[in-house]
Amino acid sequence: MIGTLTLALIGASLGGWIGYQKIAGIKQRVPFRVVFEGSASGLRKGGSVNFAGIRVGEVVSLKLDNPHRVVALTSIDNSTPLRKDTLVGLEFQGLTGIAAISLTGGTVNGPPPPLDSDGIPVLTADADELLSTQEKIEKLCAMSTRSSPTMRMR
Repeated sequence: MIGTLTLALIGASLGGWIGYQKIAGIKQRVPFRVVFEGSASGLRKGGSVNFAGIRVGEVVSLKLDNPHRVVALTSIDNSTPLRKDTLVGLEFQGLTGIAAISLTGGTVNGPPPPLDSDGIPVLTADADELLSTQEKIEKLCAMSTRSSPTMRMR
């Protein structure tokens, strides 16, 4: 009887502590929206959001806004220094090809990111950063053939 009561008390204390940590963690995070004009290949719910290589949040949901636009709702630490000129892109982690949202830069005293219609800050990812390696090679080849019309492929 005493052993059962002790185990129940320890279990309730542990459950209360875990619940408190979860609630305290939620209060320290804020929603943030990232818009990808094009593909967001490899990005998934629960994926990382990194600022200068440090994990500051995670992807909460992904939604197709239209056939060429992906909107990711994230939850990030409220102390993350996001600015209007912060660069947004995708970075791939390991050999699995799982993508993470990468946030870099921004001026120290710059303005905050613009707010969406529902009051959530939003930034749009740089389209050139999102190109796949094959797309970058094709774009480079197209640019080089335009600049040098005498160039021939063998």
